Amino acid sequence: MWSVAPWLAAGIAALTASGGAFAAGEIAFLGQTGGYWQVWVMGADGNGQRQVTRSDYEKARVSWFPDGRRLLVLSLEGQLFEVDVESGHEKQVPLRLGSVHDASVSADGQWLAVSAGSGGSRDNQDIWLARSDGSGERRFIEMPWFQDEPRFSRDGVWIYFTSGDGKQDHDVWRARVSNGSKEQLTVNARYHFELDLAPNGALAYSSNQSGDYELYTSAPDGTNVVRWTNSPGIDGHPSWSPDGQALVFHSSRGGSLNIWRQDGPKASARPLTHFAEGARDPDWWKGPQ
Repeated sequence: MWSVAPWLAAGIAALTASGGAFAAGEIAFLGQTGGYWQVWVMGADGNGQRQVTRSDYEKARVSWFPDGRRLLVLSLEGQLFEVDVESGHEKQVPLRLGSVHDASVSADGQWLAVSAGSGGSRDNQDIWLARSDGSGERRFIEMPWFQDEPRFSRDGVWIYFTSGDGKQDHDVWRARVSNGSKEQLTVNARYHFELDLAPNGALAYSSNQSGDYELYTSAPDGTNVVRWTNSPGIDGHPSWSPDGQALVFHSSRGGSLNIWRQDGPKASARPLTHFAEGARDPDWWKGPQ
């Protein structure tokens, strides 16, 4: 495994000591509750599960702001909200982009990377950048068809994303934030989805290259690919632990989607949630930059 970024332990300790984060190592996820997908949080071992949102709309994605106090929540209708973890208060991020499909926050908390449709189409997505308050939108990546799942590297040098034409392949790319120059990391390797980057730069994703959706990790440049799971059904939406040694993810191996944890590529996975109607899309808080 790659070495852990040296700032991580000190950053988490300092933020937790100051009362700045809800709790170091918290996992945010979506749980089916009262007819809607709502935002929940829990500890790294599944303890202390607590519902954060109770609003009457479907949540499609959830991810942490680096301060650990706030979550970025995407609605199924394509609107972004900033949600206070402790109070559940929601504040809309006033983006003027149509058809937002996914978004993430930079490790310094200053920027959003957004996948949004061109001309109102959800089949022709580009990657945009905006300040975290929604201002200053600009198109960052414009390519044919569908660009999605933008994720900042922790050092702010790269934005990783997936790209595909909706046919047989959906590959992983990255682009330099400074000039937009692009690198394709997987080529014609079937569908790759649901990217996450560890603080040390390691990449995790879900892929059906084996014929079934399993979890894989790699070095930041796409080399040294390691398969983590081998289970019938869906294993998806991996999220790295702060130390880059474990993954949480959703899996249908128990009959319905729930959140599981695996502490290494050869370890056995264990369930963290047991929602009868399902839980999905975990995001493990990794601390400040």
